[in-house]
Amino acid sequence: MSDNYDEFINKSIIKNMSEGILTISMKGSIISANDAALSILSLPPDIKGKNFSALFFDEEGKSDDFIQSFLDAIYENTVINNSTISYERNGTKRQLFISTFFLKDGDEKIGVSAVFSDITEMSEMRDSLKAMERIRELNEKLEQRNAFIKKTFGRYLSEDIVETILDTKDGLSIGGKRKAVTVMFNDIRGFTALSEKMDPEDLIAMLNLYLSAMTDIIQKNHGTILEFIGDAILAVFGAPIESDTKEYDAVKCAIEMQQEIPKLNESYEKQNFPKIAMGIGIHTGDVILGNIGSLKKMEYDVIGKNVNLASRIETYTIGGQIFISNETKEHVKGKLQIGKILDIIPKGTAQEITIFEVLSLDGLSVPVKEQHFKKLDEPLQFDLLLLDGKHGGREPFQTELVSYSEDDLWIKTSAPLSNSKNVLFSLHNEDIYAKVIDEKDGLFLLNITSGELPLSSL
Repeated sequence: MSDNYDEFINKSIIKNMSEGILTISMKGSIISANDAALSILSLPPDIKGKNFSALFFDEEGKSDDFIQSFLDAIYENTVINNSTISYERNGTKRQLFISTFFLKDGDEKIGVSAVFSDITEMSEMRDSLKAMERIRELNEKLEQRNAFIKKTFGRYLSEDIVETILDTKDGLSIGGKRKAVTVMFNDIRGFTALSEKMDPEDLIAMLNLYLSAMTDIIQKNHGTILEFIGDAILAVFGAPIESDTKEYDAVKCAIEMQQEIPKLNESYEKQNFPKIAMGIGIHTGDVILGNIGSLKKMEYDVIGKNVNLASRIETYTIGGQIFISNETKEHVKGKLQIGKILDIIPKGTAQEITIFEVLSLDGLSVPVKEQHFKKLDEPLQFDLLLLDGKHGGREPFQTELVSYSEDDLWIKTSAPLSNSKNVLFSLHNEDIYAKVIDEKDGLFLLNITSGELPLSSL
């Protein structure tokens, strides 16, 4: 290599360029390196004339990409090679953009020169942007996953419960706490007898329509569904989300549920399904609420005497009726229209309580079905059995059917009846379950809870 060439390289403008420039001879010795090259590559100033391989191979593979760029230029015989490489020396890691090309004297190759820039900061910015994009993608997937979980579990639990489980640190821990809530029980009157007469497929289709409609109304009114028990629904208001309007929400919800039944029955009629009627019981009080079970199977549930009391109140209803306890009534009494008032001693309790029939709340009314009674020319005689739970008593009581409508009938009987008493009788081989709902002038009004009057035979 001539001194003129060396002088040209060192004195040229490239000495002060911000890009690094390193040149080696075809024998592997370093011809020149500008200040930027020494800084970027972390090299000492006295490298001129040193062996290229000896200088860079001492980094135990950390400069392999840099070395390979020169080898590619030599062996691939390409005019210019561009690439982005990793470079590390003295513990400093960099990202370089490097271009290599031949130096020629006429047609003779006399060396290889590399021009490179430190793009570490740009790469980090690019990586940060990529990381941000990746985080955004992961967040989107996380949101999609949570939405899927909420949607999936929401078919079994209310959205409030799913939110609590997902968003609360101890959402899945076993245990509970005491809390004042409003409990609602509702079920279809005479559903057991109804189910025995239907095909299983039709029964499930009918029940799913009912539960779907009721679920929408309960959740719209801030209720939390805890359990489907066949045709019955257990729901609470005021948990897991606190609410100062839980009593109002529960009563309003119950009225809207009763208003939905005629619409459901229209749909049932088109599918040749039987019509249904529903009773609802509501009570407010302290319960134990939380995750109950084992680590393998767990339920978000409520337990306590006030849960049982809400269930007992529901048993005093007939189709289309809502009964609430005094504890619930006291929180909505200024907005409530009351119908019947019953003093009852619920099963499992020794103390008499008063329950109230809901007719309307803030102008929102429970549907009233008109009853048109037909009086018999001659009373129809039959035997009446008193019921204890679902079981009939052994002693029959002589009874006369005086008048009837589609769902109700007036009777005269020797049986010791009282309001809400359940009875069983048979007319023309049709078993009929009924509940006493009124007494007047020595006659008792029964509401049919299961079975149908054989109207064509009366």
